[in-house]
Parts: sequence; structure tokens; C-alpha cells
Amino acid sequence: MGWTFTHRERGMSTEDFFRGEGLEHNGQQILKSAVVGNAFYAAIRNSDQATYRPGDVTCFVALISWTSGYHNFGYKDMDEFSGPNEAQCPARVLDLLSPIPECAHGDEKPWCGDCAAREWRAACRASSERQIAARKIKAGTTVRFAKAVTFTDGTVETTFQFIGRNTFRVPGIGRFSIPGWRESSFEVVPAS
Repeated sequence: MGWTFTHRERGMSTEDFFRGEGLEHNGQQILKSAVVGNAFYAAIRNSDQATYRPGDVTCFVALISWTSGYHNFGYKDMDEFSGPNEAQCPARVLDLLSPIPECAHGDEKPWCGDCAAREWRAACRASSERQIAARKIKAGTTVRFAKAVTFTDGTVETTFQFIGRNTFRVPGIGRFSIPGWRESSFEVVPAS
């Protein structure tokens, strides 16, 4: 599936845009939504007449992008059962989703939509937990990333002192910006 580009009025919420694009057709209802980075997540209650998971609440996911010109807004839509790569759906949306039934194939591992959704939800929960842990980090806290961070100047480090936002420092070396660090696995290094 590819991207769709269309005109979107400035100031229109992303939820209202998708509502206007027919997301709430055939009795579907948006219960809660969120935009995180370049993705839109919505808990959708499917109508009782739906052919796909009737009555359940499932997650709609769309990658989104603004551009210039009349066709200024693009999106690539999918659902949780197609195994989206974007997995930053907030807990307030995830908490509304219906349980996923056990797969008919048991412990065998053929790919199925239910398995993909289960793995995607777990990845979103892990992302949410990392975000919560990152919010607790205060200026001056030393953190160690599970994977070394490589910078364009050739510096490779795992341990940094948090300054604020995306800025860290390594004593004796300098300051570094690490965008997206909240999505990385890290641990707090106890003060010595």
C-alpha cells in the first residue's frame, strides 16, 4: 500500500481529518486518538455489522506527512493487524482496545494478523514504559544506553550526563544532541 496525498485545511485536527476521510463510516466510531511523531493512532469501535472483528475496538494507524502545495497532507493507513513499524501508540489508546483472541495455530509460528497485533501492542507498551522512565530523568542524571551512540565526529559513547531535552554531555569530551533517546533502552547510573 502506498501513500495518499490530498488537501487538508490548516488548523483541522488529525482526528477530524480522518473522520472526514470516512474512518467513521459504516457505524465505526473513533473512541480516542493521538498523534505521536509522524503517526496517528485511533481506537476504533467496529460496528456490529462489520465483516472484520464486529463490535471489537481495534487500532487504526496512519503514517502522516505535511508537504507544500495544494495536496499538502499525506497519509499511509493500516491497522494493528498488518504489523505497523510505528509502535508508539500511547497507553490511553491501547487501554481501550479489545483483547486479541488466542491464535488457532497455537505455538506454531506462521504469520497471522493476531500475532502481528499482539507483538505490535507489546512493542507499544514497551515504548510507553521507556517514555515514562525518560520523563523521570532530571538534569545531572547519568544514563548508560544499552547500545553505543555514534556521532558524526566519530565519537562513540554509551554513558552520558543528561542536561535537558535531547542534550547530554560527556565530561572532558563535550556536549551531544541525541534526538529520539527516549525510545532507546537505557539505565540510570547510580551517583558515586
